[in-house]
Amino acid sequence: MLITRVELRNIKNHAEAEFSFQPGVIAICGPNGSGKTTILEAIAWVLFDHLDYKRDDFVKRGARKGQVVVNFISNLDGREYVVTRDTGGAYFVYDPVTKVRLIEQKNQVVPWLRRHIGVEPGTDLSSLFKTTIGVPQGTFTYDFTLAPSNRKSVFDQVLKVEEYRKASDNLRETIKHVDGRIVEADRKLAQFEGELKVYDEVRRDNDLVESSLRALEAEHHSVSAQRDAGARELERLNKLQKSIDSLIGSVERLAVKLELSRASIAGAREAAEQAQAAAAIVEAARKGYEEYLGSSARLAELEKNREARDARRQEVSSAEKEMIEARTLSLRCSERLAEAASARQEIAGLAETIQEQESTEVRLAELREARGELTGLKRSLESTEREIEKLRNRYSTLSRQVEIAESWRDKALDAEELERERSALFDEIRRNEMSLSAFLVKREQLEALRKEQARLSNDLDNRRSEIARLEPMTQMALSLGEMESRQGSIADRAARLRAELARDREMISALDSGGLCPLLTEKCLNLKPGESLDARFRSGLENRSVEISEIESSLAQVSEEVRLARSAAAEASRLEHLRVELIRLGEDLDSKSIQVGAIADEIESGGVITEAGISKLKDRRSVVEQKLRESRDAEKLFSQAMPLRAELELVQAEGEARKKDSESLSGQIASLGDVESLIAAAERRLASLNDPRGRAALLNRIVSSEEQFKRQAETANRKVDEISANLDKLNLELRKFESLDADISGAARRRSECERDYQAYIANEMIALTAGSRHQEVAEFEAEIERLDQSHSASNQELKDLQQGYDAGAHRSVQAQFDEWREKATQISAQLDHARERFARLQSQLEHLNAVRELAGEILSEKAKTERLRETADFIRDTLLKAAPFITESYLLTISNEANQLYREITGRFDVTLKWSRDYEITLEEEGRERPFLSMSGGEQMAAALSVRLALLKELSEINLAFFDEPTANMDEERRSNLAQQIGRIKDFQQLFVISHDDSFEGYTDQIIMLGERKEITKQTE
Repeated sequence: MLITRVELRNIKNHAEAEFSFQPGVIAICGPNGSGKTTILEAIAWVLFDHLDYKRDDFVKRGARKGQVVVNFISNLDGREYVVTRDTGGAYFVYDPVTKVRLIEQKNQVVPWLRRHIGVEPGTDLSSLFKTTIGVPQGTFTYDFTLAPSNRKSVFDQVLKVEEYRKASDNLRETIKHVDGRIVEADRKLAQFEGELKVYDEVRRDNDLVESSLRALEAEHHSVSAQRDAGARELERLNKLQKSIDSLIGSVERLAVKLELSRASIAGAREAAEQAQAAAAIVEAARKGYEEYLGSSARLAELEKNREARDARRQEVSSAEKEMIEARTLSLRCSERLAEAASARQEIAGLAETIQEQESTEVRLAELREARGELTGLKRSLESTEREIEKLRNRYSTLSRQVEIAESWRDKALDAEELERERSALFDEIRRNEMSLSAFLVKREQLEALRKEQARLSNDLDNRRSEIARLEPMTQMALSLGEMESRQGSIADRAARLRAELARDREMISALDSGGLCPLLTEKCLNLKPGESLDARFRSGLENRSVEISEIESSLAQVSEEVRLARSAAAEASRLEHLRVELIRLGEDLDSKSIQVGAIADEIESGGVITEAGISKLKDRRSVVEQKLRESRDAEKLFSQAMPLRAELELVQAEGEARKKDSESLSGQIASLGDVESLIAAAERRLASLNDPRGRAALLNRIVSSEEQFKRQAETANRKVDEISANLDKLNLELRKFESLDADISGAARRRSECERDYQAYIANEMIALTAGSRHQEVAEFEAEIERLDQSHSASNQELKDLQQGYDAGAHRSVQAQFDEWREKATQISAQLDHARERFARLQSQLEHLNAVRELAGEILSEKAKTERLRETADFIRDTLLKAAPFITESYLLTISNEANQLYREITGRFDVTLKWSRDYEITLEEEGRERPFLSMSGGEQMAAALSVRLALLKELSEINLAFFDEPTANMDEERRSNLAQQIGRIKDFQQLFVISHDDSFEGYTDQIIMLGERKEITKQTE
């Protein structure tokens, strides 16, 4: 990226400042306190979200907020963008080509900057700037002088070595989750295996029940056909009976309607007479009614005239009001014109006083400006004193922090050993948790199998009890045919006896006193002496009655036995299926017993891992992790010692600079003297003048309104004339309405006289109009009575015809036959429903088992994928742990080569080789001999450190930009000149910003920006 321009508004000691930058090495020079570092801080704040102190301290004293604008050319698309940020919270990106704000919130601006700067997503821009891009003052070579362990903590963070270990640790939870999924899959598969044991048996039962269901459906179809035929005949007879009942009701209703019509015709005749009388009243009142309507119309017309008159009166009132307003305005304008003439004379007398007022105000402004400058200097002095006190406190605090940080050294060295112990505990806990999970799954399987075993045993006992109950019914079911045959013969014999009994009764009724045979109509020769035909027939009648009673009793008993046998046959049909189920349940019970024994043996033979043991391991792991966290915290605290020591030196230097600033401010305050008395005298003189300029301005406004008031007076006078003419016209129009009130009174009186005829007319008009319809209604009632009489006669005849074709006895016989077939169909339907219900249950069970088989297959496949995922996660975790040193070594080799090339370019010495070793030490190889960093000269150390830092920047990001803040601090003139020459030789970066308080870089850079106390000068080298 390339920064082209920076604008500062109210940022620290910059009120308004603008800087343009070109490619190459840019030196920002000036004395201490001139705002050099502020430019660097502003760029860091806007582009890298980095600021080392509070925003309030970043704002210029006395200002409410500060703003920074940075123009840069993007690495992503080569276009120029403008990023603006202020301390009030505004943060946005602007496209100067399209003139559009692209993004306006921090959570969107920062990711956008990562893309256009050229760093990876998620990179902490603030940390990147602090550790790599913007080297803090005084620490340029410091990190390379540390002990090996301290160098490791610094550069491991820069190279992101620790992120590999964290990534490996993060995979622990993933592996634990995958292990849980594998255990859950094993548990489900064991559960499905138990369910699928009965799959083959359920399929066999399903086929048997389906065959039985088809046979019952065929029988049900045959019986239903016979039942439906009987139902159709019964329906015909029911309809015939219903028709007869309906006709009886119709005849009765027609008789009632006939009586009602005869009663209603009298009322209709009376209503016709009333309508005729109303018509006579209407004719008598018609004239008065018409006069009433005419008077009402005349009143409506007169009312309109009254409204027109009232409108004219309202117009007259409005015109009179306008007349008063116009005359008032004319009078007011005359008064204002007199005031303007007086004001013109007064203005002429204020000219000299105004001149004196203006000169006094100029002097007072100058004095107040001097007082403001004095106040600002005093505030600056107070602020400087406060800063000196803060620096003293900061120096004391940093001294204590350095001592505390160095006290954590021993504890920081325990981290690696604790990390190995924690990894071992993680692995042991995972193995024990998997063993415990497998044990719990087996125990759940054992409990489920034992419950299933108890259920099967209970079902087995129930089937045995049911078979024992049904077996005695088999013999009864086998005798069903014999019982039905016996029932038929008894029924036939009973029918014959009933016929003979009926014949004997007819014979007895036909006998006469002569004792003639009713068949031969002659004396019977078979009678014994003294025996009569009547006695003979009555004796036979009694015998047959007794025999019929006995046979009917036997028939009832046999019918009950047949019903019981049929019920037994229906129950016995389930016996074979129950025996098959008994065998299946016995086999299932044996299978479950074998499984229970096998799983119990597995549980007993395997070692039991308890949750208490795992809990102890976890407690131990927690202790180790706590120690590890403490050790890591100690590492972080110990790593702060060196930066804190460097900051301590900076605070000391800053304190000395602030002391010099305090002395300078005190001298300036003394030179300004006392301005308060001069300000008081000038203010008293202004008060005595009583603001003549303000009074003159007020009088001028009055004079300037003179022409306006003249125009308003003329307008008001014209309006008075116009309104007067309009009033004359309106009064003339009102004379046309002088007789209006008398006309309204006369019309109202005439309408009141005709109101009685009007009311009589409207009261009888509607009744009179119905006279014709009333007579028509009487005629219709007479026709209706005649029609009802004819319908009543016809319905009586139709009823007699239907009753002749209906036989109640035949109807009852058909009903009895239909009830018998319906009962039989109901019995078969019940058996069919039972079979269908069982078939549906078997189908549902079979579908469930098929779904279980499919699900088990899916779980097996998913388990295989999960196991492969577990292997992959283990491989990745192991690779991450092993990869860190290799990747670090690769980085070191690349950075070392790049730094060597940069070092040669900076120093111009191509016979020397720079190396950056695994322990992050810089060495120089010259003529076969290696020299460590600490044995190098100051210039060599600066060039070597500069080369390595630039190589780091090139390798770890696409940013070809760097900032060096006071790299020549604490150097003599020769070393400063050497470093300036070395930095000027760097050619691989688009821009290098160097901040210096002296002119060491003049002549060695592409651009120099010189900052003074009160102005900024940009000087570009040729």
